[in-house]
Amino acid sequence: METYRSYEKKGLSYSRICRLFLASALLVWLIRFAVAAVTIIWLCGQPESAIQLTETENAYRFDMILGYAQCGWEHLPGGAEIVSSKRFCIVFVFFSSITRELPVLLLLGYLRRILNVIRDSHSPFVSQTAEYTGKIGWLLVLTGVFGKWIFQMGMGLLVYHQPYFVNPLEFSWIFAGVIVLLTSDILRWGCELQEFSDETL
Repeated sequence: METYRSYEKKGLSYSRICRLFLASALLVWLIRFAVAAVTIIWLCGQPESAIQLTETENAYRFDMILGYAQCGWEHLPGGAEIVSSKRFCIVFVFFSSITRELPVLLLLGYLRRILNVIRDSHSPFVSQTAEYTGKIGWLLVLTGVFGKWIFQMGMGLLVYHQPYFVNPLEFSWIFAGVIVLLTSDILRWGCELQEFSDETL
């Protein structure tokens, strides 16, 4: 009995640490998303002459409300000239937020829900856990398939007025999504086994 309680306390302590970490990460990403939104509004109010793009060895860099942002040249059509620095910055911040910050924000939200479900049910083998895990998997897969493509096409069409994309698939995101989808199936099987065990008892 004492051994069981010690393991239970350890599990709860790890769960608290994970929830604290996720809460901190969610706060950071919410701030990042808010900074991006405020930066877009701020850029819209700036004259063209006030916005400076700095060329580095492999990227364009410009100032935001907090810090700076940079766009690698691999995401841009080769040889095309930037007509408007203001439009470039606005479009970049918008599409990078949609294709990068938003998926991570949703992922952290689903993870937080999973931990809350495990805390309330005292078991990972519940239908909500499998459901949220599946959503995370599909989010990763869709981001890996369409995220870079949407970003490059948005920059190409709205900044350079020409369609553009190169190597749009991000296999690290897709591979992670497939693994998470497999995990969601394992959790579903665990739910079925636990329901069968409960009915048997």
